[in-house]
Amino acid sequence: MALGHFAVWRRFLGGCMQVRVAFMSQASTDGSAKRFVVFDARAADGNNQALLRGLSEKAKHAGMDFHWAALAFMQGDRIGYFCSAGLTQYLVKTKWVPSWTHTLDY
Repeated sequence: MALGHFAVWRRFLGGCMQVRVAFMSQASTDGSAKRFVVFDARAADGNNQALLRGLSEKAKHAGMDFHWAALAFMQGDRIGYFCSAGLTQYLVKTKWVPSWTHTLDY
């Protein structure tokens, strides 16, 4: 997926917004799998915390079981993140590029 289309894909569908989701698993240092989700979204009103909480609840209700969640969005020509420092560090270190696996209506 080209990054130029990354933040533009969200669209309104009959009063709700469809958001792309990357649902992934990564082995941790203790050998267990740590699952995380990344949402293609950014709060228009600046309240990313509330948006992340709402999208996380929606994803869990849809059956996704995960430990960490993040919002990802374009900031100029780079991907920006809203999430924990540890997940941000992982996404930046691995040079994560969007690979969407699901969509959620929100």
